[in-house]
Amino acid sequence: NRIKNDGAKKKLRKMFAEFLAKTFVEVALISTAFSAVRRSTGFDIAQLAVNRIKNDGAKNAAISFFNLGEWCADKSMGLFRRVQSTPEGKKAIEAATKDVAKKD
Repeated sequence: NRIKNDGAKKKLRKMFAEFLAKTFVEVALISTAFSAVRRSTGFDIAQLAVNRIKNDGAKNAAISFFNLGEWCADKSMGLFRRVQSTPEGKKAIEAATKDVAKKD
């Protein structure tokens, strides 16, 4: 009976870890999308949302959420710039751009 319980516990731990990982990735993607909207249009969703929150704990959580997106966007752009600066990266970007142009 103990063996069955250990197996069930391991399966439950694995499922919970997968859930946390997927949730974190989704939160990071949504937050990064808000950052991209701010950077491309100038519309600051974060400022609008944070200003409406009265509870300090919730306000800090919202600020952290939006800061995560800014961090992800900064790191992504830095990585893109590094890749773009290499000859192999330039070729890959040109090929991808041509493929997209062909589809249009």
